[in-house]
Amino acid sequence: MKKHEAKRNIGAKEDWQVDDKEALRCVPESGWITDLVDYITDCTDAPVWFALGTAFSVLSAAAGAHDVQIQRKDGKYGTKGLQMWVACVGRSGTRKSQPSKIGVRILAQANPDRIMPKDGSTEGIHDALAMDVREGIGLWFRDELTGLFDGISRNYSKTLYSWLLETYEGDMVSRTHAVRRGEEEDENHGARYRIDRPRLSLLGNIPPKTLQQKTDSSYWQSGFLTRFTFWAARRTRYIDFETSDAAIEDKLSRWLTRVALASVDNGVKLTIPYEVARPFFHWVRLNVEDKDQILPEEVISALNRLQHKGFQMAALIALSRRDKAPRGGLVVTEEDMEYAMRITKLMYDSFLSFFAEVAGTTAGDQFDQIVRYIENNPQCTRTDINTYLRDIPPPTLAKYLQQLVSEGQLNTQKAHNKGKGRPTLLYSINTEF
Repeated sequence: MKKHEAKRNIGAKEDWQVDDKEALRCVPESGWITDLVDYITDCTDAPVWFALGTAFSVLSAAAGAHDVQIQRKDGKYGTKGLQMWVACVGRSGTRKSQPSKIGVRILAQANPDRIMPKDGSTEGIHDALAMDVREGIGLWFRDELTGLFDGISRNYSKTLYSWLLETYEGDMVSRTHAVRRGEEEDENHGARYRIDRPRLSLLGNIPPKTLQQKTDSSYWQSGFLTRFTFWAARRTRYIDFETSDAAIEDKLSRWLTRVALASVDNGVKLTIPYEVARPFFHWVRLNVEDKDQILPEEVISALNRLQHKGFQMAALIALSRRDKAPRGGLVVTEEDMEYAMRITKLMYDSFLSFFAEVAGTTAGDQFDQIVRYIENNPQCTRTDINTYLRDIPPPTLAKYLQQLVSEGQLNTQKAHNKGKGRPTLLYSINTEF
């Protein structure tokens, strides 16, 4: 009895976690999204919320040729791509990976070119996305998002951060490199890989503590993390073993091929009329815009992005109900919008607590770690500190050291480099501070 009680206490619901009971209200009555969520939850004991996030991510990559257009009150339209960045967040053992692996497997069966290689360098991912078979559309699956953040902090991937931010907006990106054998030189005396209309979706999993350790406030302030939808949940079901059904996966894959991946010149517009979008516009104004004086700037930035993410989800729900390719376009209904609003409202409540969980004390903790290391290792270099405190990204470490020096907490001394290169700074604690 005590053993079972301990299990229940360990799995007690936290404010940022979404339970299956809450998530089930957000699953549409029918359609491909519903079928995939049902399949994942039938053959695994993963949370419904993770399965739902996976479904949107996979469908956004499959339907990347299309756009959603939202009608405003003045009758004009705003257009957004369908690409989504999805992060399934849960503590160790919550079955984060199982849904995403099933979703990626089904998409790969329908069109393997939609799955991006796992090369973490900017050049590798850009050139793969620029290939003719992809036309700028793909799903970059990072089972452990830790690898993405580690890659961003490495020298060979130092441009990945800014490249992902540019790509997310869907505007043209290009890269010029030295001409290789078989390539033609352009006017810039190099070969150019150009993506006119990037539609890159991201899917990955991460524990909250790891997200806190691998990022800092700059990731939120720059808008990098606010571009993700965070599907935070806990595991509440336990089954003896996982199963799979090749026939069901084949059916789900064939729907993607027939509907979402069907060749449509230049894609089509999934339209949300103003009358359908109006309740959502009102909800955002009341729950986000009116709170910009009491919530942190990073939180407001993330919540503001929930509006267009909600419209994306409404369009994908509408598409998932189709049995044929939407060659003449598609109009989103009030019912589609209602399910998208349920998801967005639940995500809103979850995110407010989630942000406090992963972003509340990171900077202070990292400052303390730096000071403690220098206290125990006087006359150390920035490289020494970064080698030991690997969870702090190098640009962030440089900024924190500069701040500690300017505040007078640290002393610096230039090391002798025998006239070669920039002098190395040695750090020590200012005992008079």
